[in-house]
Amino acid sequence: MNYPRYLDNVNKIKTRLEKTSLASKRLVIAIGFFAVLLTLIAFEIQPGAGLEVGKSSPENVYAAKDFKYLDLKKTEEKRKEAANRVPEVIVYDEKAASAAISDMRNFFVLLENERAFSTGDIEKIAEEIPEKAKTYIKPETISELLQLSPEDFALVKKIAFQVFAKVVKMKITERNLGEITELYRMKIRDSLSKEFLEPVTLAITESFLRPNSRIDYVETEKRRAEAASRVKPVYTIVRQGQLIVSRGQLVTYEIAEMSKDAGVTRTTVRLMSVSRYAVLLIVILTLSALYLSRFERVYFDSPGLLALLCSIVIFYALVAKLLSYLYFSFSQTLMFFIPVSAVTLMSSILFNSNLAVLVLLICSVVTGIMFGGSFQPAAFAALGGSIPAFIANRKSGRHELREAGLISSAWLGFVALGTSYLSDFRGSIFLSAGAGFLNGAVFSAMTMGILPFLETTFRVTTRQWLLELASPEQELLKELSLKAPGTYSHSIMVANLAEAAAREIGSDPILARVTAYYHDIGKIKRPQFFIENQPPGKNPHEGLKPSLSALVITSHVRDSVEILERNHFPPEIVSITRSHHGTGLVRYFYDRAVEAMSASGEVDKSCFKYKYDLPRGKTAGILLLADSVEAAARTLPRRTPALLESMIDKIIEEKMTGGQLDQSDLTFRDIKKIKVAFLKILSSSYHPRIEYPAVVQLKGESADGSEVNIRNRMGSRKRAKANKKA
Repeated sequence: MNYPRYLDNVNKIKTRLEKTSLASKRLVIAIGFFAVLLTLIAFEIQPGAGLEVGKSSPENVYAAKDFKYLDLKKTEEKRKEAANRVPEVIVYDEKAASAAISDMRNFFVLLENERAFSTGDIEKIAEEIPEKAKTYIKPETISELLQLSPEDFALVKKIAFQVFAKVVKMKITERNLGEITELYRMKIRDSLSKEFLEPVTLAITESFLRPNSRIDYVETEKRRAEAASRVKPVYTIVRQGQLIVSRGQLVTYEIAEMSKDAGVTRTTVRLMSVSRYAVLLIVILTLSALYLSRFERVYFDSPGLLALLCSIVIFYALVAKLLSYLYFSFSQTLMFFIPVSAVTLMSSILFNSNLAVLVLLICSVVTGIMFGGSFQPAAFAALGGSIPAFIANRKSGRHELREAGLISSAWLGFVALGTSYLSDFRGSIFLSAGAGFLNGAVFSAMTMGILPFLETTFRVTTRQWLLELASPEQELLKELSLKAPGTYSHSIMVANLAEAAAREIGSDPILARVTAYYHDIGKIKRPQFFIENQPPGKNPHEGLKPSLSALVITSHVRDSVEILERNHFPPEIVSITRSHHGTGLVRYFYDRAVEAMSASGEVDKSCFKYKYDLPRGKTAGILLLADSVEAAARTLPRRTPALLESMIDKIIEEKMTGGQLDQSDLTFRDIKKIKVAFLKILSSSYHPRIEYPAVVQLKGESADGSEVNIRNRMGSRKRAKANKKA
């Protein structure tokens, strides 16, 4: 099937659908979009082979690819080892150490007093001293100390204080008290010169040896946690085809996680998931419908454009579904090929940036669902499509689209790099950046290639389509220039006027120019009935009734619309063409009819009117004015700026009072600017010509000797010389 035939079939389908109400069309589109998208989302592609922790594996599971597996068990063991190597944090209590030394000093003071002044029973005194010293020491030890010679007692006191003062400065806790006590004993043995004094010295000082430090458990745990966090994860290399779990083997958490990384996938449909996704899609459809009905009414009232909008999202969902399977089965890098730049560029070009953002939000949600709730793919989709949504629009040319594609590629590469670096992506971030850049390049080129198909199928008027129609090589323009050269010249002039006026008031100048080219294309059916195409002295209207002549003249609008629709022109051009005469009067033939019927009756004015639509939109209003002004300018005997300005004011005033511009959205400020633009173009087009020098005839001879006249334009000096020679 060739392309024109395809477009004919599209028109037939549209004709059949026109019998259905707008509400029914919207409902059908919404239900179809809901059903297709729910079907795509509901079939979840999940990592893993469906292994459940704590149950036996139903089959042997092998790795589908080589991969690095994060060995959680070994990683945890290494982290525990690192934490255990961190010693406990011990806080030294200087006051406790000083108190212990003070207690020992008080004890020896009591002994010295008793030795010097007491004459009582030694055993009784030995039992009383521990109570006074507030330290328990065996009475036998105290009795022995009381009976020592002054030299031995002094030695015991000296050694006890020396060693105890050193040991007590150490960090003594409940846990290391035994070790410190043993160290203390060794120091006593090394310091005493009299071995028989060792037991009593040890017995005294060990009574005063007590913990002087505590373990800071909070700080200890903090340091151990920091040491554990510095341990790098332990990865285990698993080769393709390696057995992960055998049939009947108990599935542990580690095995279940390994099966996810192994590229093993399963497709499931769960009723609970379907219901959740259905609710989510209903919410999305409701919010989208509210937005379109409130802020984008033009698209909401166009079933074809609604279908196009839904088709873009479904296209994205199909590609994302395929990539999600490849993502879980082969490589995470493949997620950077989701066509987010393509859908946002297409939406921005075919609709506008606001709808591109709406499509981007929906696609980001769909991405998050299809990739198992992973943050990274959803973030890449949301961020990657943001810039492409704003750098292109319906007025973008081919060069601007190529530039937008390059910017999109660079941006997607940067976003892929950033999302890989900030997430737990297991792969090369530079490979991800390359994938993102390639994504932008490939899908931007695909977008430019598919745009003409979407433009003509869904009748979306874009700058590219208009520029293509503006080419002089278009078959209809060639036919117009050959069959109706006067009309062709008129159309070119109207195009100049319309484009200049559209630029002044901020309307679409390209649409205005292209529509002006084709607005009178219907005249190619009967070109001789229009004065601009009639040779001198030949007017086919002379033998016709005025009413029939008016019918022939007004029918060119219907013929133009039929030709444009048959050739699948953009609907905006067809609509403006249909209204470029509004409901105006064919005054020349109406006046002739009035003259002919003045004696016999009244003339039906409706027979001499264009029975078409009033111009809707500024571009349509501009074309109506430009067409009338250009036609009137040709009838002026002299085209001075003053006469042109008067003529422009008169025609525009007539159209305004006749209600022809009531639906055009043109303001008085716009009208003022349009008048200035029209006058500027007409004045420059019909400027006075300079008077060329006289034509001098020179005699010459032809090859056969006969005389010929040679016309030559010369300046005054050269002309005088030539006359002398003649």
